Amino acid sequence: MRNGQKRLLFLSLVILAALTLIFLGKDFVDKSSEGEKESAYVVEMGTALGNFGRGFVSVVKNCAQKVSSWFVKTASNIKTFFSNLSSRDEKNNIVEDTPPSPNIEFDFTDSGEMLEESDDGGNVKKVIDDSMTIVTNSSGVRYLAFTPGSDLSGIDIVRYLIIPAESFGISFRPMQDLVYASSDTNLYLDAKLQTTSVYPVYVGKSFTRTGISSNGIYQLVDSNKQIVYADGSAFSRLKEDKNYDEKVELPQKRLELELKLFLQNPELPNGCEITSLAMVLDYLGYKVDKCILADDYLPKGPYGKANFYEEYIGNPRDKDGLGCYAPVIVDAANKFLQSRSSSYCARDYTGTDFYEVINQLEAGNPSIVWISSYMDVEPRLTTKWMIDGESLVWKSNLHCVVVSGYDGQKGTIITYDPLYGITEYDLDLFVKRFKQYYSQVVILGYK
Repeated sequence: MRNGQKRLLFLSLVILAALTLIFLGKDFVDKSSEGEKESAYVVEMGTALGNFGRGFVSVVKNCAQKVSSWFVKTASNIKTFFSNLSSRDEKNNIVEDTPPSPNIEFDFTDSGEMLEESDDGGNVKKVIDDSMTIVTNSSGVRYLAFTPGSDLSGIDIVRYLIIPAESFGISFRPMQDLVYASSDTNLYLDAKLQTTSVYPVYVGKSFTRTGISSNGIYQLVDSNKQIVYADGSAFSRLKEDKNYDEKVELPQKRLELELKLFLQNPELPNGCEITSLAMVLDYLGYKVDKCILADDYLPKGPYGKANFYEEYIGNPRDKDGLGCYAPVIVDAANKFLQSRSSSYCARDYTGTDFYEVINQLEAGNPSIVWISSYMDVEPRLTTKWMIDGESLVWKSNLHCVVVSGYDGQKGTIITYDPLYGITEYDLDLFVKRFKQYYSQVVILGYK
């Protein structure tokens, strides 16, 4: 039952109770008058009872009027209270049970989650997601859909929070991904970041990013399901696991997958990422050329304009080519595999712990991971720039290798390194560098 129906039912019960009291009062008056006539044969008794009856009726009428007035006033106050609640929800762009426009149809969800439609054919009743998802209607309006609870029949109540495309004159490019606070910062309710801060945020806290402005303001959804805004320079798409002292226990055996070694030099002096992909594709049985992969399948963009989450910065053929992160290699791999109508696909396992890499080796799958080109040198943040409103910071000394095995007794990780060849690294140092480069992993397997 919806809020409007609940309010109407409550108001009807209040009015019914008031009318019942008035009717009982009137009925008592009529019966008291009949009693006066029938008792006329006893004058003294009749007079006394008549006076008493008229006085009692007057008291009852007065009480009934006061009770009726109280009920009406209370009902009015309750109605006003619920109206204020409704107005407050509208001000917060929240709509309960159904989206604000009639016959709204959701064509897709940005996250790819499936939606279950209700029996009436129009309204989404349940989002097949544990917490929330973003849906877009046929007019392009975006909503955050979430389920705060269920009704008496057990059906989830879905609430829709409108995600504004513009706030305080600032336009936002639609996004949907996770970002992490890379430094302590504050959240605000306005896009100009001028109101009092909602609350402080500390390093490592995650948020769903729903929009980004050209001047670097992020539109976020916090844990309370409200839209907030923050300075984007305090956030990163990846989270660094700083538990460097964590001990990874290897099985007490030697396991080594056999690949064909490809070296990046001399053709691709800064092509460690695409050369690592070439080795894994060859392991799966595809005849590939690292240079063709770099030229035809690797997304690339110029320095200062390319986003390393989406493109290789520069060109791996050049000595000043910079590099890219895991999503770019996933993109290149899937373009190649699709061109071959392959049953394989590449997946981004970034953010996983190192045991996933070990488990994949046990299943016969090598992993492409990001570490440091000079393992004895601590990586550091160097170049900073802004691309389409997103603050980017490059971490120096980046390198990419294929993990092909391990030796549990020696405590080493075996790699096919496109720069140094087949190389074994100390387990603890390797895991530390792996974490410092945001635990990036790409694995190719069956769809």
